[in-house]
Amino acid sequence: MAFYENGVTHPVEIIEMVTVLSASCSCGSACDEASPRSTGACNLGTPLTSKVDVFLGLAGANFGLCGCEGTGALEPTCNKHNGFWPGDSCGLNTLTCGLTPLPFPCNAPTYSSLLMSMNSDNIREASMVFSAWSLADDLILYADEVWGRPTSLIPTSSGKVVYKLYTHMQTKENTAADQYSMVALKTLPSTNDKQISASISESEYQ
Repeated sequence: MAFYENGVTHPVEIIEMVTVLSASCSCGSACDEASPRSTGACNLGTPLTSKVDVFLGLAGANFGLCGCEGTGALEPTCNKHNGFWPGDSCGLNTLTCGLTPLPFPCNAPTYSSLLMSMNSDNIREASMVFSAWSLADDLILYADEVWGRPTSLIPTSSGKVVYKLYTHMQTKENTAADQYSMVALKTLPSTNDKQISASISESEYQ
């Protein structure tokens, strides 16, 4: 999925689609907590889990984007309410969101209100949920790490696929066979593919 304006691709908007669709499937009242001008009337209804067979999140930003920390939060896409703000600190770590390893222990950072609400509700977006991302993503950067965890991993995932060298757009455009495997066949692609760094089921990484 891509969005174009005056012949220019806007990849940040593509990241937003993964997050927005995830929120739409989980439903509930996350938008109430996230909106800076909430009237308390925004409720997406009951979760769509039973109506959606498979949800595949490609190169999303479920825990925010490190490019949005600090003054980056002033950008609309990065705002602290419903944007990709990752939090400015975690423990004694400050403005070092993408550093690996982190200098000090980091546990439960405060980040975007919408993202925190979505990640803590434990509601699956579908009967099966898959996450896929690349360590070489040129938009998310930092090997997909945000305060020591992969930002593209949907917390309720049934399985995950990690690519080695794909850019942000290549993760979406060069993986059609893998996407088909997960969405239509409900199986993870084989790690025999030299582009895949890891292909792990829920039972293996939880």
